[in-house]
Amino acid sequence: MVTERPRSDVAAAVRPLGWVAGRLRVLLARGSSQRSGRASPRRAQLPRLTSSPKDDPTATRVAAIRDSRGGSLALPVRGLALVTLVFGAGLWGLASTSGEALRGIAERLSPDGRIESFGELWARLPWVGTFVLLCGGLLLRFSEPVADWLHVLAAELRGPSSVLARAHARIPRTHRLALLLLCALGLGLRLDFLWQPVRYDEAYTYLRFASKPLYIALSDYGEPNNHLLNTLFVIASTRLFGNNLVALRLPALVAGMAVIPLTYAAAAGSYGDSAALLAAALVASSSYFIEFSTNARGYSLLTVFFLLVVVAARRLVESRSECLAWTTFVVAAVLGIYTLPSMAYPLGGVALWMWLSSRDIAGTRASVNVLRRLIFAGLVVSLLSVLMYLPSILFSGPEAIVSNRWVQPLPWSRFVQIAPSEMAAVWGRWQEGVPVAARWLCAAAAAFALAFHRRISRDPVPLIVPLLICCVLLNLALRVVAYPRTWIFVLVSYLIMAGAGLSRLMRAVPGLSSGQREGCEVLVAIALAVWLGGHVVETGSVYWSEETGSVQDADAIVERLQQILRPGDRLLADAPASAVLAYKFRCCFPKLERFLSAEGTPRRVVGLVRTHDELEGEGTPDKMRRRMSKDQVDVSAFSAPRMIAEYSSLRLYEASRLEATPSE
Repeated sequence: MVTERPRSDVAAAVRPLGWVAGRLRVLLARGSSQRSGRASPRRAQLPRLTSSPKDDPTATRVAAIRDSRGGSLALPVRGLALVTLVFGAGLWGLASTSGEALRGIAERLSPDGRIESFGELWARLPWVGTFVLLCGGLLLRFSEPVADWLHVLAAELRGPSSVLARAHARIPRTHRLALLLLCALGLGLRLDFLWQPVRYDEAYTYLRFASKPLYIALSDYGEPNNHLLNTLFVIASTRLFGNNLVALRLPALVAGMAVIPLTYAAAAGSYGDSAALLAAALVASSSYFIEFSTNARGYSLLTVFFLLVVVAARRLVESRSECLAWTTFVVAAVLGIYTLPSMAYPLGGVALWMWLSSRDIAGTRASVNVLRRLIFAGLVVSLLSVLMYLPSILFSGPEAIVSNRWVQPLPWSRFVQIAPSEMAAVWGRWQEGVPVAARWLCAAAAAFALAFHRRISRDPVPLIVPLLICCVLLNLALRVVAYPRTWIFVLVSYLIMAGAGLSRLMRAVPGLSSGQREGCEVLVAIALAVWLGGHVVETGSVYWSEETGSVQDADAIVERLQQILRPGDRLLADAPASAVLAYKFRCCFPKLERFLSAEGTPRRVVGLVRTHDELEGEGTPDKMRRRMSKDQVDVSAFSAPRMIAEYSSLRLYEASRLEATPSE
């Protein structure tokens, strides 16, 4: 039963509104004082990576922009802050209303029209409202520094001398053409697998989240399968292009293609252009990256944001406190966390790498300065990430994100027992579809690059070392055995190291001029991508992968079901066939969807059960009976199941309802 809040709580809830009104009066008074010619208070300084203002180009640009353009962006920033404050006050107002009225609003917004834990939702409202008010207050307090920051960012992005234009000009012309060829080859390989049968995880993502209204999809975190940013892109894609495999996988495909040039950018900063080109070739033809470029999950997006963080971090380590670098670092980190909370693993590794590199380059004092900036950036990233997850926190609770059943710590004995085999499984998954000779070649090249890192790299510390240190420490602290795809950012770092080692070995070839060597590097990169990509197509490693749940015979199964299903039948299926069939029915065969949720006692039960995997439950004679019991079908009312078809990983059974006897 929902109880009314006491009047004292209502009075406390409206106090933020008085604070907002006071801030409005201050802003109006400040505007009138500026119009009357009085000086405005001094603006807060932007954070800098360098140790003194005279060495900081960002601070110099900020001062120049203040003089030339004033605070034209401060007003929109304050407006956004005020909207945020009003929204937070509105949440507090909702928390102060009667419980029954709030229940009615929440039930209208809930996915199924019911709120199971309304008391928890009501208890979260004041906390969420307070956090929103805090964000709005901070944005209002620092509106002028934020406006200055936006001015500098726009200046760095505009014109032929912008940061992006300079970065493009540094790439050799032959490498630009080669990179375009590698991207074209990578696109061809990905398109070859784009129409493979839908997988369990991506089908479940669409059915549970992406097919729902936007406000439900981004607030329902009942399962960590909901990669929120990827879900947002899938919703946009399927609304624009319809519910089909291409639209479902388009966001992952675009992100997977972006990984290729971003790998080049990340590798070029550390190991040079030739190593970057070879690393891009390895990524373009990698079976693992092709798989997750054609799988509607968030792992390609995660890799994109990781590489953006690496590019920005390296620029910051070079003591260039550019606004664009800091903005890229923070925005990519926030979007990566919004895609997958496991982005915390690579973020910790990159932060450790920045601190170690600055300590080696500029000494202890500079490393302390970097550490201060990293702490500040971490606070901003944390604040913005929580703000992005607020709908999920409000409706699903924070425990759904940070302590769901998939991230529960294992007992130490169990963790120590299975962790080594799981790490070996990760390495095995990375090597699928890779020729044996290429496996040894890449491993030897990466080991060579790691051993002679200081001779071949501009960085004092190889990025992969702090990445692995951070991953191991966090994994020991959490005692969680993650899926192999969780470590996809380590794979791209490994391929960058392999590209660096191959490049160094090629430079050891004597008798070549610089132009000849550059041409050879381009030819080797393209030949390597063609060789590895051709092997992926030949072996079909992407098609046969079962990491996210696959049913290779889905089309044949659907064709058979169309022939045998009749009115009064009910269809049961084990995972992954359950979600795969449900998606295919909704996408292409809507008349069959009703058999998955037939009401009443069916005339006949048709079931798909896995050939090798045991389902939970004991005391039933076979897997079909266990499936029926799990779906609450009275097994005693049906005949013994009879197998009518067998596929590579599934068997199709049927069981007819027994006729009632006269005594009944």
